[in-house]
Amino acid sequence: MLKNVKKLRFVGGKFKEPVNMSLLYDVGYNKDDERKKEKNFIKSTVVYGRNGSGKSTIAKAIRKIKLDEVPMITEAEMKDTNDNAVLLGDEDKKKIFVFDEEYIDNNIKLQETGLNTIIMLGEQVDLNEKISKVEEELDIINKEYSNRGKEIEEVKNELNSCKSEMKKILQEGWADRDRLIKGSKRNSSVTNKIYDKIMSLTPIDKKSKLDIEFSEKEKTLSKIKSGIIKSIEYVPNLPYDYDILKIKDLLSKKIENPVLTDREKYLLKIIENKKSDRLYEMLRIFEDESTKNCPYCLQPLETGYKNDLTISIQKVLSKEVEIHRQELRNLIVDEIEIDFAKISELNESRNLKNIVEEVNEILLDNNNKLQQKIDNPYNPIEIDDTQIKELYSKLRKSLIEVEKERIGYNEKIQNTKLIKEELTKINESISYYDIKIPYRKYKEKQKILEEKQKESEIKKEEYSKKKVELEDLKARKKSVKLAIKLINKNLEYIFLSKDRLKIDYKDNEYILLSNGNNVKPSEISLGERNIIGLCYFFTDIMQNKEPSKAYEDEYLIVIDDPISSFDFENKVGIMSFLNYQLGNFLLGNIDTRVMVLTHDLSTVYDIRKILESIDIECNNEYKDYLNNTYKLKEFKSNIFELKNTFLENFDKENKKDRQEYTVLLRHIYEYASDKGDDYDIVIGNMMRQVLEAFSTFEYRTGPGQLATNKNIWSSIPEKYQLYFRNLMYRLVLNGGSHRKEQVLTLKDDMNLYNLISTEEKRRTAQDILCFMYLLNERHLVSHLGENGDINKIKEWCDERKSE
Repeated sequence: MLKNVKKLRFVGGKFKEPVNMSLLYDVGYNKDDERKKEKNFIKSTVVYGRNGSGKSTIAKAIRKIKLDEVPMITEAEMKDTNDNAVLLGDEDKKKIFVFDEEYIDNNIKLQETGLNTIIMLGEQVDLNEKISKVEEELDIINKEYSNRGKEIEEVKNELNSCKSEMKKILQEGWADRDRLIKGSKRNSSVTNKIYDKIMSLTPIDKKSKLDIEFSEKEKTLSKIKSGIIKSIEYVPNLPYDYDILKIKDLLSKKIENPVLTDREKYLLKIIENKKSDRLYEMLRIFEDESTKNCPYCLQPLETGYKNDLTISIQKVLSKEVEIHRQELRNLIVDEIEIDFAKISELNESRNLKNIVEEVNEILLDNNNKLQQKIDNPYNPIEIDDTQIKELYSKLRKSLIEVEKERIGYNEKIQNTKLIKEELTKINESISYYDIKIPYRKYKEKQKILEEKQKESEIKKEEYSKKKVELEDLKARKKSVKLAIKLINKNLEYIFLSKDRLKIDYKDNEYILLSNGNNVKPSEISLGERNIIGLCYFFTDIMQNKEPSKAYEDEYLIVIDDPISSFDFENKVGIMSFLNYQLGNFLLGNIDTRVMVLTHDLSTVYDIRKILESIDIECNNEYKDYLNNTYKLKEFKSNIFELKNTFLENFDKENKKDRQEYTVLLRHIYEYASDKGDDYDIVIGNMMRQVLEAFSTFEYRTGPGQLATNKNIWSSIPEKYQLYFRNLMYRLVLNGGSHRKEQVLTLKDDMNLYNLISTEEKRRTAQDILCFMYLLNERHLVSHLGENGDINKIKEWCDERKSE
């Protein structure tokens, strides 16, 4: 609940560390006890702070709590009397209103159209900014959509170029080969159908292989047509099964050597030297009874010796050995012979030939090993059977493939349609490789085209959505109705004129008029714009409420620098307007509170008087309710000064140091000393006020008479009189008017000081301080105190005596 809010805790901007400000809490200051228990109900607070003190940060912190975007504020929360956080609901936050520069910037916009100035307020400003943003986005999207269209056309042209290149390649390659297949005299035509079919292929074989295959098949087709090629009747078969396991077993078989004599060992050695046949020849000779002499040494043979020798040979050449040798002989086979000339037209014949060569090589090697074992049956031989098994398996498969191909080959000879179809497929596959590079480029461009078209569709959809969004925003802007009657009433209240500034509704737009005439935005001063903002601010609070009940709701109203940037001539009207509005709100609901932040000291005093008067009215209206419900004594306003990020009490105890005249005099001194640039806009008003007060209290006369009164001039040393008399005439006459009233009162300061430079204003400030010092040194010293350097003023005086 807003009524529980007493303090503000926040971090951000100049406030690097958390601060807890008792803005709506009665701290009960007096000279005996620094802090007392709360006894008064605080409905309003004024915070005075020089520019840069951080007072506007307070307004931003409250704006943050209201859930506005305020990046500079990192933390912000409301607290009650006991420093507990006050949790505000959405409805509570809607009743917080902050008037500051940001509010004006967000809610007041002037736009020139022809001779008129269109004024947009509140939601209209937000809608107009959104409309402008959407229009910019719409323009960007439209340009992007247009660019995509141009890019699509460029890619399409590139695609057509790629297609033309591929067609040219096909006309020179595919079309010529197709002519050979069909037996035509002219190349075939490259149609889109052929082109698309080739582009859809994914060949398995390489181009070099396809070229060879096409050439061979094309030759075959030519031979078939001419009758050169005939059917293949020859059928190669596997001549026998090769028992590699038996061969391996016999070769590895070991036969034990018999116990032998020296002669038998010699005979065995003959066998080991692969001369077993010689031994068998010897046995045949010596077993023959007719053999009387040795055919090898020609000596006569005795019957006993001959018999012994025969027995020794038979012992070496045992029956087991003979059987083993015969088994080995039986396993020696001939090489496989196939007439490849008869099947040369078959592709598989080349593979079969390679396999047969490998098989024959192994057969030959095995035959040699069998013969080796026959010659020396006692030494076992190990062989690998794996390779021959695999080769025989391949051989069988290849023979099957040869037979299949032979049958197919014979069918093709009888029907050329099949070979033509194969050639056509091969031709298309070769053509794919012919156009592969431009085709890859074509595909890349096609992918880019698809992406561009997709982007174009997205942009088109974005454009349509943005168009709808723009139309919706424009419709909403037209439907926004401003309470111009109430705004105009407020403007009339401030300017005391119905026509000074007025808002009119014409052609679905709100037009700003000045004195009944059209004006341009450049002709509206910053102060006038801010006055419109202030009028709209209070109208905004009362929006959608009946005027008679608008003030009855509970509000927290924060106003930052109500006089800042306003035209000085309208200060009275603004203060009167604030008095009227703040009075209505504060009296309308006991829980409504107001905060006013300002850097202008005169505004502090003016607002203070307004709030003190309202407090008295509240006490008369709600005193009993206040005592019975809240147990509090009376309504009261807090007045603080913000210094070094802390709030100091602005109370009666320090009032003598807070006299407006003294403060203004010190500000003039700061400005004259090149330290108070913040006062540049209002320094003219400050000097006028000080001169009026000085002439009134010191001499009971107006500032205009300071230039003519001889009694006053007699107290100034003669060497300064001429300079300062000219100064006073210059001050009262430089306003551009010689009316008596202006000369006597010096009221037209806005004309006077807006027409001279900063350096001239600074020199004028020095002149006024020197003038007052020469007339009454003690007076000036007492008011400046430690804040002024009298020696510096003396130096300024010395500079002027020679002029």
